[in-house]
Amino acid sequence: MIFPFGDRIIVRLVKHGETGLSTIEETEKEKKMRTGIIERVAYRRACECSCSNEKIVRREVVIGDKIIFMCSENDKLTVTGEDDLYIVDEANILAMIPEPAD
Repeated sequence: MIFPFGDRIIVRLVKHGETGLSTIEETEKEKKMRTGIIERVAYRRACECSCSNEKIVRREVVIGDKIIFMCSENDKLTVTGEDDLYIVDEANILAMIPEPAD
């Protein structure tokens, strides 16, 4: 199992039609907009006054959240038995996708 460090998260790519949204257009640029589900998150460190006074800060996203994020092929993880995993910075999260109301 892989655990991210710093401001990174691990996201499993969601196939088209599984998002509950209309199709999200991907750009032809190096970075692409993708839809995924957060698989793992890391705690991040934030300095208060100086680097000697670090504290752990929880993220705004949690495991299981559906998100729209930017990534490139360099962000793709190759792990035996795991498909469609990406490791991305939290700053690359563009939006959260809310669960539909019943």
